[in-house]
Amino acid sequence: MHKVVEHSDAGIGWVDGTKASDLDFADDIALLEDSLHNMQLLTTALEEEASRVGLYINPDKCKVMVSSSWSGSTDVHVQGSTVEVVDEFCYLGSYVARNGSCEKDVRVRIGKAAAIFGKMKKVWRNKHMSLETKLRLYCIVDSPLWRGVMASFCHAEQKNGSSPPQVAKRHSWHHLEG
Repeated sequence: MHKVVEHSDAGIGWVDGTKASDLDFADDIALLEDSLHNMQLLTTALEEEASRVGLYINPDKCKVMVSSSWSGSTDVHVQGSTVEVVDEFCYLGSYVARNGSCEKDVRVRIGKAAAIFGKMKKVWRNKHMSLETKLRLYCIVDSPLWRGVMASFCHAEQKNGSSPPQVAKRHSWHHLEG
């Protein structure tokens, strides 16, 4: 990607005068541009550079989302095909919406967390497992929504010197006890 943008003025402008032209992770790339013309130039340059090393962009996996107003058409072409225009898409597990809303992303993350906690009903109802063990599990459950939220919460509670049973009593989690 560096070779694609090193001699161009591609990207969207930041307040400090710098520009961001792409977000990259492994084989996923999100191109950023403020006009259709510049987006097509950037896309074509990426296609050309990729083909030099034997890589090709699959137009069926590409999406265009216009968050501001591009005058006229929104058609971007890859490998001779017009890329689908969408109002939202999922990038690296997070939903991005044209209007900037994060509502769908939050709903999906809450749903995933609820599904994981639902699968743990046997653990919560287990009468042979101590409350302390249940709370430790609660604090380390790995889900997109709770990973950061609960880890920070549990860490802060433990840093304040609270033991898991004290946390349970303070936050009315008695129902977790067997």
